[in-house]
Amino acid sequence: MESSRQCMICSGGICRASWTNDLNTALLRGKCVDVGFFHFNKNTSLQQSRSVTMHSQRTQIRLNPSPHFTSAEAFLLHASCYRLLREFCGAAILPHQAFKLCQAVQPDRERNFGYDSKMNSSICPDPCIYIRPRKCLPQSEETELLLRPGLVRCRGPSLLRLPSEILAIVLDYLSPSDLVRFFRTSKEALSHANLFCRTNPFHFYRCSTNTTGTEEDKRILMIAFSTWGRLCELDRRWEIVQRIAGNARLIPLLDGKSLPVPTFDPRAPLQTVSHRFGLCQDFLDIPDYAEVIEVSSIGLKGKRYVCGIGFVSGDSRVFCGNRTEHISMVNVSSPTIDTIELAVDALGVRSIKYGNSPWLFGDPSLICCWRGLSVRQNHQKIRIVRDALKFRDLSWYQEAIASFQETLLMKNKPSFLPSHGLIAEEHYVQRRPERERGLVRRFGKFPVEAVWFERGLQAIKIYSTSGLNGITGISVQVLSDTYRVGACHLVPVSITINAPNEILAEVDVRISELYPLAVTFRTNYNREISSEANGLPGLGVDHSIKTLRPPPGYRITGLYFRLEGLIFDSLGLILGSA
Repeated sequence: MESSRQCMICSGGICRASWTNDLNTALLRGKCVDVGFFHFNKNTSLQQSRSVTMHSQRTQIRLNPSPHFTSAEAFLLHASCYRLLREFCGAAILPHQAFKLCQAVQPDRERNFGYDSKMNSSICPDPCIYIRPRKCLPQSEETELLLRPGLVRCRGPSLLRLPSEILAIVLDYLSPSDLVRFFRTSKEALSHANLFCRTNPFHFYRCSTNTTGTEEDKRILMIAFSTWGRLCELDRRWEIVQRIAGNARLIPLLDGKSLPVPTFDPRAPLQTVSHRFGLCQDFLDIPDYAEVIEVSSIGLKGKRYVCGIGFVSGDSRVFCGNRTEHISMVNVSSPTIDTIELAVDALGVRSIKYGNSPWLFGDPSLICCWRGLSVRQNHQKIRIVRDALKFRDLSWYQEAIASFQETLLMKNKPSFLPSHGLIAEEHYVQRRPERERGLVRRFGKFPVEAVWFERGLQAIKIYSTSGLNGITGISVQVLSDTYRVGACHLVPVSITINAPNEILAEVDVRISELYPLAVTFRTNYNREISSEANGLPGLGVDHSIKTLRPPPGYRITGLYFRLEGLIFDSLGLILGSA
């Protein structure tokens, strides 16, 4: 059995902080879910998880070090994070609830969405213990003046000029270290500390100068923290506590309904697994002459995700998923809708666009998501793949093979692109076609990232490591804007284009089984820039070169790429009318 090395609750890893080495597990055991415990042993590749309920039961778990591994059968939780989660819930967490929560908050790492929210737990004190900075409390004349009653108000920071309601909102967004600095600026600022800590309990959770158990003056706590040398630890701890509290609010949604067997594999949602704890698949028949679409959402890690969808037609109503208080309803503009568009990230569906209706919960270009398209074939039926909390995918039910464009989830796709004629498989080159065919078989779609230059392309820069190690980033400058894909921090090779007469005319893509993909961009003035100075011909390595150029009547208006890890593995053209 394998698991990711990250805690599913706080996204932190196993590190030198001793509290991160005590771990709970939520794992499949036969036809049920069990919760276990182990202390990390760095000297062995297999960890022994002991069941919490059946002490004689042991399970060996291999911790997969890959950042692109998605857990399916076993999940890790820092013991402190799990304990705090139970405390915030105020009730026992059943094993299946722990497992479903881990599955729902785990990002999809198989398709390389570029998801990276791992927390550095090594600089965070155990979120369950108390922090008592009283020994840091400075005994100075300034401290006495700040705490002495009846003094004239001192001149404070400009934030204090805001209305109290606005000030409370602003302070809520500040980190603990910023709050300590603010409260220490003046007596008037410090006077807000007690009210703030009562209404915002997570910023200074279990932080106290008081050992008697009575209610303390939070002004003293802020003064003590002002000379505490580890405020960055306090900020990280706040992030973890806040995330745990958010997860605790989701536990009531994790019901114990038994799913039909088989369910679907989180690492391959188009393929089944022979137990009832995988992803769920639903089909929703859209009523004839639907008048209203209603979509509900939940909050997760500071973002909103689609968790339910329904349609209203006359007296009939259908709904699938979780219905929450956050619901958007829009009128359906046409009785027959052929397209559904999605905004997707590594955790699931963020927004939906049904036909010509507006985006519900945000345009993907504004909420930094990948944009997908599904085109109706025959049936007025949609297929939904979801975890216990939210949707992972949504599309029209299709019996025939989806078009190439429907297999793409494109980040930075401009809203002005028509749905046909500009993106085609013949203008796309993959280094490893079998890898992308596997992604389509397992997920139906794979993510790509785009840069575009409708008019006025002025420069192209290619970022790569030395030698033949592949492309790590590409940027284009269009008028006053620069668009980037990948890691663009190395020294690039670049070309300046003399717009508007000079344009990008064609792209040579070099493919080899042994070396990463390489490209040469060429303009209509026959000037070019290449990601490799010398290339492979002199090395005697088998390779092929495919030249991508627009057909008559079209021009190149953008490029899109799929990344494998940090290296570019494919390239395609976005075409527009000449």
